[in-house]
Amino acid sequence: MSATQRVVLPALFVILWSSGYAACKAAVLHAGSFTVLFMRFGGAIVVLGGLAWLGHARWPQRRADWAHLVVAGLLIHAVYLGINFHAAADGFPVGITALIGALQPLATALAVGLALGERVSPRQWAGLVLGLAGVLMVLSDRIAFDWSRPLQAGAIALAMISLTAGTLYQKRFCAFMDWRSGLIVQLALPALLMLGAAVEFESLAIDWAPEFTASILWLAGLSSVVYGIMHLIFLRGAAASVAGLLYLVPVITSTFMYLIFDERFGPLALAGMLVTVLGVAFASTGGRRSTAHPVATVAR
Repeated sequence: MSATQRVVLPALFVILWSSGYAACKAAVLHAGSFTVLFMRFGGAIVVLGGLAWLGHARWPQRRADWAHLVVAGLLIHAVYLGINFHAAADGFPVGITALIGALQPLATALAVGLALGERVSPRQWAGLVLGLAGVLMVLSDRIAFDWSRPLQAGAIALAMISLTAGTLYQKRFCAFMDWRSGLIVQLALPALLMLGAAVEFESLAIDWAPEFTASILWLAGLSSVVYGIMHLIFLRGAAASVAGLLYLVPVITSTFMYLIFDERFGPLALAGMLVTVLGVAFASTGGRRSTAHPVATVAR
């Protein structure tokens, strides 16, 4: 990966990932969460299919490769997104969701030593802890500590663990994949599962407001790009370092909310943004990789 790619791809990933929260919030106001996810996955498959056809993408060659892609897809797309979209549609406090999600980089750092043979340096640990402190500061005036629905809070924690497991599983077992064809395979089963749930629980009811259409188009395109970027940067960089980028998501999301909805920041939240950026800078440097599990070059 070139020096330019090492800067541009992570920055683009964080911005696009953050934008998905606003699009999700707008979409679930006009349709059920399972319906929204089915349309998101289905739209992404159509876009990726066109890209795969135009780019003559390579498809998995072995049955085991297909199986690995299906497992990663279920963990990253079906479980993680399914739980979070359903919680958003059910009115679960976004602040608590963001707080639980902010633990994901630390969970990744704890797992990489066992799963991937990567060593997390003391500098990276300091950055991860500092980043979490910054996130808490940013979200300080938005977190409603209403734990009256502990089962939903537990489900969101499960979603965070599923995303961590899915990204590590993909890094370990799916390095062979072309991001276009690989994502189609990953999204196919989650799309069918969401369709079944949408028919069973939501009757595929949709309010075709312009905001809904725009949100679905954005989410479909987002799925087609952001997970491709995620695949590239997780394969080419140390997992703990890359996961630390997720600390920037609440910062960027809050900035979007200010620009679009004029939501103001308090002094603590502004200071938290600076602390978070500093933490990410620490977490993104200083790590060393083990050669215990070599990763193959991404198929082009």
